[in-house]
Amino acid sequence: MNEEDQLPLFDVPAAGQRWRKQQRVSPSIRYSKIRPRHRILCDDCCLDIHKLGQMLAPLPRRASWRRTDKAGSMSLCQAHKDERHDDESS
Repeated sequence: MNEEDQLPLFDVPAAGQRWRKQQRVSPSIRYSKIRPRHRILCDDCCLDIHKLGQMLAPLPRRASWRRTDKAGSMSLCQAHKDERHDDESS
């Protein structure tokens, strides 16, 4: 038998093809608990600092949740996560 007559042992993709399938972006909003190794500040708390000013805004809290949607992801503290979740469900 020739090498051309034998079947391949593994299903190898042709050059230029990827092994992994492209991940689809979920249209729904998802929240996931995070435990970062280094300190990550809440995106909404930092946005409040920019809106209200450094003197009026409260100190930013640590992020413990990640909110993911079509636009991307953002890190949120518990208070802002609850606030956004309540706004989205009503």
